[in-house]
Amino acid sequence: MDTSAAHRRPGRALLTANLAVVYVVFGSTYLAIRVMVESIPPLIGAALRFLAAGTILYTCCAARRRHLPRLGGRQLAGTALIGLLVVGGAMGLLTVGEQTVPSGLAALLIASVPAWVVVLRVVNRERVRMLTWVGVVVGLAGVALLGGLSSASGAAAVSGVAILLVAALSEAVGAYYTPRFALPDDPILSSAVQMLVSAPVLLVAGLVLGERFAVSSWSGRSLLGLLYLIGPGSVLAYASFVWLVSRTQPSIATTYTYVTPPVAVFLG
Repeated sequence: MDTSAAHRRPGRALLTANLAVVYVVFGSTYLAIRVMVESIPPLIGAALRFLAAGTILYTCCAARRRHLPRLGGRQLAGTALIGLLVVGGAMGLLTVGEQTVPSGLAALLIASVPAWVVVLRVVNRERVRMLTWVGVVVGLAGVALLGGLSSASGAAAVSGVAILLVAALSEAVGAYYTPRFALPDDPILSSAVQMLVSAPVLLVAGLVLGERFAVSSWSGRSLLGLLYLIGPGSVLAYASFVWLVSRTQPSIATTYTYVTPPVAVFLG
């Protein structure tokens, strides 16, 4: 087990820049997902999103290093597991849930991630500072307030809400255990591998559940949503998120779930 990543202290400017990217871009992806699933099957759309984004990131790594990056057995296993939890589990379920849940409300439900992380820390007998508890309570209070303001956006199916809560738990587990695995030092490579491992799993799951490739029925609006999710929504934002969870405390990295709801509610 490699815990060295958990003790790195990034510079304040770099930390702020990555948080800003995650806050703003992740907030906009909820609307982009909602638009994409209007005519594109959710799991197939998520698979295409991460296959394309992962390929782009991996190609960038190869071009920078002038050779194909390779991971050791422990690094590959750890990166694959975290990818299946955060990309395959959390992002895949989020895409499915947004078929019936408005984008603003989906962001509010995902905002439970930091609370789940704190629960995991308590279960593992870690000391949680009072300031962290205060932050969680204040954040959840803000989420509850936004939930009341966004209630007019439409009623969500109970199944969709349940799916999104499971997505939040899956992301919390992934964020909590990320610093505990021997992941690549390069967050871009880590992002790429996580996406490339998860994309086939999402695709197979979609086909097994009855989704079909019917490209002729996909609207231009949904395709634009998919393209946005591939570019800023994955290549840029997810690389920043992986950098954060590998170099800061999970409680800090997952604070984006408190900031993105206002963005998502406003856009939605």
